[in-house]
Amino acid sequence: MVWGKKPPAPPPPVPAPKQRSADDIISEMLSAYQKHYYETAIGAPNKTAEEAKQIVIRARRIISDSRIGYSICAMLDEIKHWPAWKKNGIFPEVIAFPATDISGEDKTITGQDNHKQITIHFSYAGASYSVIFLDEGISRYTDDATARGKVELLVQGARVLGVDIKSEYKRDYERWSFSDVFAFVPGEWMKHVVEIAALIDAHRSRQLDGYFEEDAIRRASQIKL
Repeated sequence: MVWGKKPPAPPPPVPAPKQRSADDIISEMLSAYQKHYYETAIGAPNKTAEEAKQIVIRARRIISDSRIGYSICAMLDEIKHWPAWKKNGIFPEVIAFPATDISGEDKTITGQDNHKQITIHFSYAGASYSVIFLDEGISRYTDDATARGKVELLVQGARVLGVDIKSEYKRDYERWSFSDVFAFVPGEWMKHVVEIAALIDAHRSRQLDGYFEEDAIRRASQIKL
């Protein structure tokens, strides 16, 4: 037996560097050259475009988070039939929000796809509003079944909002949702739009509740307990 400190273990052998083939070296050099050449060809980023992208991102976030996007779609679903109802004399006596001076028209934008455009004018809270809806339908050039459209909102004749909207359901184009923004000028109108959407939602809830209440009364009238 040997007493004392054990001698340190010898270091592990260092593996010999792997020999790279000429093919590997050529491939790496060409890949690096292609990346460098691409970066040179594409040039420096367009600062104006980058700033524009950030502005669009901000506007998109405001419209989404503030429910302006939801509200304009709820308003569209409620009023898009008004011109046809007025034309055919079947306009309802009770509407979801207190709009006045209601008028409108619809037309077909002739072209390759013949898009339908509906314009509705009304007054609310002392301001004159116009909603312009362009139904772009489903693209015939792709397999995507999403319907698309655009909505513009004008206050006192000046455009304050322009959004792209979409509907995911092929058989139901009525439930539109906010997709993107192409015009946005914040103002008092934003408060009015969310108010109108709240009134529309409340009106629909009352209608639904009324249906269930009437159904319960009808059923109960034939039940003897």
